[in-house]
Amino acid sequence: LRLFSNVGGDGLEPSRLSPSALAALLGENGKDRPACFSFDRDRKQLVLSTAIDPNLVSAAVLRERIDLLTAVIQETHPIWGTLAAPSKPK
Repeated sequence: LRLFSNVGGDGLEPSRLSPSALAALLGENGKDRPACFSFDRDRKQLVLSTAIDPNLVSAAVLRERIDLLTAVIQETHPIWGTLAAPSKPK
């Protein structure tokens, strides 16, 4: 089972992420935690995901992983926040 979170919204512009920010974001994948970032090129979405062994699924494990994703999103916002898609004219 995998949980996914679309980070930063749709239509992200990866070219707006500096090389140092990209290195920092990839460095987050190397931390000792069961979550990682990836980029869906077709949808232009930055995704944070975590896997759960299907044999271990429970309400407590789901809550733990949701809390983990939330914490990682908040902690890494200074890095990926620069990817936000430009606002559309009204």
